[in-house]
Amino acid sequence: MKNETDSKIVLALHADPTHALHRLRRKLRRERILWMSLLAISFGVQLLFVRYPLRAEESDEQRHQHTLQKLLYYMENYYVEDLGREALLEGAIRGVLNSARDPYTRYLNPEQLKRFSENERGERVGIGVEVDPRENPPVILKPIEGGPALRAGLQAGDVIETIDERKTTDLNFSEIVDLISGERGSVVKLGIRRDGHAGVLSYQIVRDVFTLNYVHAHFFDEQNVGYIRLTQFFGEEKTVQEFYDNLKSIRERHPTGLIVDLRGNGGGRVQMAAVLAGYFLEKDAVVTRVRGRLEGWNRDIRTGEQTGVLPDDISIVILVDANTASAAEIFAGALQDYKRAVLIGATTYGKGSVQRVFRPLPDHGAALITIQKYFTPNNRVIHGRGLRPDIEVQSGPSEAELFYYSRMVNAHFLRDFQSLHPEYSNNLVTEFRTAAADKGWPISPDTARLWLKQMYRVEQFTPDPEVDSALRRALEQLQNSASGTNRGNDD
Repeated sequence: MKNETDSKIVLALHADPTHALHRLRRKLRRERILWMSLLAISFGVQLLFVRYPLRAEESDEQRHQHTLQKLLYYMENYYVEDLGREALLEGAIRGVLNSARDPYTRYLNPEQLKRFSENERGERVGIGVEVDPRENPPVILKPIEGGPALRAGLQAGDVIETIDERKTTDLNFSEIVDLISGERGSVVKLGIRRDGHAGVLSYQIVRDVFTLNYVHAHFFDEQNVGYIRLTQFFGEEKTVQEFYDNLKSIRERHPTGLIVDLRGNGGGRVQMAAVLAGYFLEKDAVVTRVRGRLEGWNRDIRTGEQTGVLPDDISIVILVDANTASAAEIFAGALQDYKRAVLIGATTYGKGSVQRVFRPLPDHGAALITIQKYFTPNNRVIHGRGLRPDIEVQSGPSEAELFYYSRMVNAHFLRDFQSLHPEYSNNLVTEFRTAAADKGWPISPDTARLWLKQMYRVEQFTPDPEVDSALRRALEQLQNSASGTNRGNDD
């Protein structure tokens, strides 16, 4: 077709040159427009390919949002039970934080944030009991000193059968905590089963504000050794002041050694750990090294102005176990690195991460997000590894023995034994162990003595080396240090 048209133009040039020239110009103009159009289309296609990834990314986000909306609709309208929109939305929020696969990065709803803040301050509203979350019905581990439960007469080992007429066996642990908690001045009715008493005892307890005492001190006169137990690094200035006052009181008695008991201490304020560690270290000593994702979050936390409260010639033992975590590990790791203390017990939990509380969120809740990790002054890793003690000692009931204890409670074994033996004596240990073994519950002498003393309420809140093998070993270590011998590990 192109050749035929060109031939016509050539022939026309001979016939009418002017007219043919106009036709040629029109044809060239049409071809130029065509080529420009093709170039524009080509350029547009290139632009499309350049911009496509941005649109795809945006589209992916929109698809995820639409998917969440659809799933929310399906769950709200078609799930076999009515979960409630609030519960579904909270579950979605938790899912965002759970994607980190970090148990310490988590969401706190407004009620959980309230309890978290109360714990930070060392004040709570409730009845003041510690219960074992693994047991159902729940067993009271101990009533908290100064709390309403202790004033009302609740005891360690009491089993909570009912709360406001609701059976605890029908509730999960969170529901149990929510039922026991409440507004200040309100009343909660508990049905209690206690060894040595027939039937269920009824208690009506008025909920009140109670202060958690995190510091407990004692002095072993025979060994001339001071003892301070710190249950958590919370309570703000009150805890710091109580620790300092007790340490100063012990120092004035010119002890040969000091035991700091951090067993079961789940941590708390790292800055508080640095302040308390400073009482045993030099000024400006590194307590922990903090490393995070952002360069500005990398820093060393050091001791403060008040240092060297306890003279260097007084030996220190720190008791640790598998539940010693976070700020407690930082405190213990610093004193171990500087060879200021000997660690006795079991390898610690291994939580060396920092959570920042992002609050308040629009729903008045909060998010705890891991932003940093801690290392000891010598750059030892804490997180996921824990601290290895200088002297390893098994302390407290084993997991198997704790299982046996729950069986004893449910079988009324403890109540029946106490009915046969109304008064406590050391001679009961062998008989108690034999009776337990006959039921298929073998327990150690230390555990038997511990449970008997708890059952008969013998020196319940006093550290007892007779039933505590780690405490016994700590006293022995300090006596060896005073006499110039040391049987601890050097590594």
